[in-house]
Amino acid sequence: MLEAIAPLALTLTALLVAPALAQDPPDPPGFGPPPSLGAGGMGPGGFGPGGGPMQRGDLKVLEQFDADHDGRLSPAERTEARAWLKTNRPRRGGPGGPGGPGGFGGPDGFRPGRGGERDGERNDAPADRHGVRVLPGEVASFADRALFDPEVVRTIFLQFPQDDWFAELEDFYRTDVDIPADVVVDGQTYRGVGVHMRGNTSYQMVRTRKKSLHLDFDFTVAGQQLYGHSATNLINNNEDPSLLHETIGAWVSNRHAQAPRSNLVRVVVNGEDLGVYSNVEHFDKDFLEAQFGSKKGSRFKVPPDFSGGAALKDLGDDLAAYKRAYEIKSKDDPQAWQRLRTLCGCLGNASDAQLQQQLPQLLDIDGALWFLALDNALLDGDGYYSRGSDYALWLDKDQRFHVIARDGNEVLGSDGPPGGRGRRGPGGQFGGPPLGPDGRRGPPDGARPDDARPDGARRGGRMGPGGMRGRGPGPGGGMRMPTVDQPALAMADDTARPLIRRLLGIPAWRERYLFFLHTVAVTSLDPAVLAPRIDAWQAAIDPLVRVDAHSLEGHDAFVAALGDAPQSLRSILRTRHQKLLADPALQGPWPAISDVGHAFVGGPGDDPALRVCARGGDGTAAMTLHFGTGNLGPFTAVAMADDGQHGDGAAGDGMFGATTAPLPQGTAVRYFVEATLPSGRAACAPTSGGARPTALTTPGAAKGQKKQERDG
Repeated sequence: MLEAIAPLALTLTALLVAPALAQDPPDPPGFGPPPSLGAGGMGPGGFGPGGGPMQRGDLKVLEQFDADHDGRLSPAERTEARAWLKTNRPRRGGPGGPGGPGGFGGPDGFRPGRGGERDGERNDAPADRHGVRVLPGEVASFADRALFDPEVVRTIFLQFPQDDWFAELEDFYRTDVDIPADVVVDGQTYRGVGVHMRGNTSYQMVRTRKKSLHLDFDFTVAGQQLYGHSATNLINNNEDPSLLHETIGAWVSNRHAQAPRSNLVRVVVNGEDLGVYSNVEHFDKDFLEAQFGSKKGSRFKVPPDFSGGAALKDLGDDLAAYKRAYEIKSKDDPQAWQRLRTLCGCLGNASDAQLQQQLPQLLDIDGALWFLALDNALLDGDGYYSRGSDYALWLDKDQRFHVIARDGNEVLGSDGPPGGRGRRGPGGQFGGPPLGPDGRRGPPDGARPDDARPDGARRGGRMGPGGMRGRGPGPGGGMRMPTVDQPALAMADDTARPLIRRLLGIPAWRERYLFFLHTVAVTSLDPAVLAPRIDAWQAAIDPLVRVDAHSLEGHDAFVAALGDAPQSLRSILRTRHQKLLADPALQGPWPAISDVGHAFVGGPGDDPALRVCARGGDGTAAMTLHFGTGNLGPFTAVAMADDGQHGDGAAGDGMFGATTAPLPQGTAVRYFVEATLPSGRAACAPTSGGARPTALTTPGAAKGQKKQERDG
């Protein structure tokens, strides 16, 4: 259970925002920029022409004003840069267009968001809206708990030396300039932490000081980290009155596979409480080291792309096409781009036989299957199913890609009372017609789009899990908004989503994916498992929401969002759980695996072999050992035999076994066991399969270690 927390008795915690843009832009895919903006579309952070990828890249200001070349701007240098920005910042649609950086609004433009300010005023909260005063000595400390411990709600204190810190952060929004601040977490002070505002509509649609932030702990102090992390993001939970979507999505995902972690924190700036945020793990080298045990390789961010062009489609041989759809976050490596083109070409053009042979050398198959299973189970409105973008790719040192979720603030739709301000209605109540069995959207035969709404009324504004509010996907297979009815095999034949179509087109991979999806449904989404977690989170942050003067939705909306109304978060979770369990593709029986064991065998001084045994349940047709060497890399499949040679019983007793070839001493080994029934149904032990296999090291010293020992 979460620690009991009094209104002012929480600890400081650095928060991580899901890397990238926090919310959906206001226009649907395929519609492109409004005519008044011209063909050029929005500026940085907005749509590209024709509803394509959002234009990326911060405005480059640092180099121009960094007179002492120390990689950051001093107060005097920032003053000069701010003056320059007032007259030189590009605007959406050109210098005369409306808004500032990122399209809608900006430091000098109109802000259509919430918060109570009068139109045309600066984004500051009005004078009569100040958060309660909080001091570091008034909150509890959790110095012995991990940064993303889901059972902890810390407080993070930011202290800027300047009184106009908010205006300065706004002025440098969507630039490459960070503002230094001292940060206090669990009673310890971190000097000179770089801070900048981040997000898209989480910035544009919010007119209080409660903006999403990115924190860079080694900005001025080399090597400075917060509990092993150099950077973190604070997400303001815009349009999420429950404040829990990001945290729930991360908690579920991390029970099964590699995904960004998240927990809840309270943020206090210059002594003023800004309320509850989500602390989301940053997609950087620290994340890779923690999740995969390796920092090497190339990191790609896939920004929002409402054309579907960033869905790992084959874009041809011209690397420029890939560079328009994907963004490399690590050192720009031409070989990494070429490898991405090879992956997309394989998904687009290989035969099924070629795919099974070639794709495991290019892609972490089990990781990708888990990525799809979690995206589907959690109804990620920013994910691969919905828009074919807003995810991350990592090319490891062995030249294999890993697909990683990001931007989890739109999982599980949204909540809030009927007619309230929640960003979504569950299962399509606020949107267009639900997805059909093939995962595509369209009204029932002879029906109008608005017939999907009980009152027949059309709602304007943003999309919901029920769809794009009467608008379907744009050309090129852009958006497919999920609903609680989304089937297990949604989009399995959709050419606009090659990762789904090709992976699920291979029977063995499809069965493993279905097992993963079923595992999420019967474990993590089970109300008996998840409801106590939600209860604990709600109890921990309720006192904070009550006193939050900057709350984007208010305490009443928070309570309603976590109640039992049809549009509440709990209702969405219950309905999604029931729909998955009833899905025809997820019906049993499923294989049973028990008594999994392993041993290294071989003579003294010899390289050992790995022997693995496991018992299959009734009806098991086959069992397979999947093993690999090293921390990364593809698995080798070895058939396991029920021949009495690997267990204590006789042949035919249901105990299967297999022995690998001898492996060098001191070698890291990974393995998992897979059982199949005559129907093709599959199960894995561990249940995460190759995403989190059993990890071992063969006895003896590795060759390099032996040489080092001999050399003394």
